[in-house]
Amino acid sequence: MSNLELYCRGQANIPDQSQAIAQLEKLLESLAQVGLQAEVRQGDESSLLVFVRASETRLKRAVYRSR
Repeated sequence: MSNLELYCRGQANIPDQSQAIAQLEKLLESLAQVGLQAEVRQGDESSLLVFVRASETRLKRAVYRSR
């Protein structure tokens, strides 16, 4: 059992908890693949907060490309 599963099991009842965990893991893996750091924290009773951070270098590149 992953830390994420343990964390989510402490949350309010989720109709399909295993599907929610799988989707969150997929999101976190996708963010990591593009070089973003993510952290998950408990929100209110029925939510999780996902904080995403990019390095300054990545942000500068993205701004440059968008011009």
